[in-house]
Amino acid sequence: MQKNISIVFAGLTYTEETNTLRRSAMLDFAISLSSQGHEIKYFEDQEIELPETVKGKFGVLENMLSASKDADLIIVGRKMNWLLHNETVEQLFLSNTKLFDPAGFLYDYAIKNGNLLNYSTVGIKN
Repeated sequence: MQKNISIVFAGLTYTEETNTLRRSAMLDFAISLSSQGHEIKYFEDQEIELPETVKGKFGVLENMLSASKDADLIIVGRKMNWLLHNETVEQLFLSNTKLFDPAGFLYDYAIKNGNLLNYSTVGIKN
């Protein structure tokens, strides 16, 4: 039996400085996980308009520190300003929350601080 988990998406939009969700792979991923029964929350650094099909289904977070309190998994969808705040990043790494960072935005921090137990990325960082 599958355990439903709480997942936070840090960035549903596909690029910085936009609130556009069209062609957003992270939004499609969130919708798929939600349809499997997982609780989905998201954090964006600007206001976005969710499609009608998911309005009311996704929770919204005001900051990334709150993500470490009740999420089982955080998926870093794109580069965001909170990644520059070491205290926020440190708090996330100190929590028991799993971090999936496909683009490797937090890779250097994870390597430098030896916090690899709950961190995953893909590809090779140059």
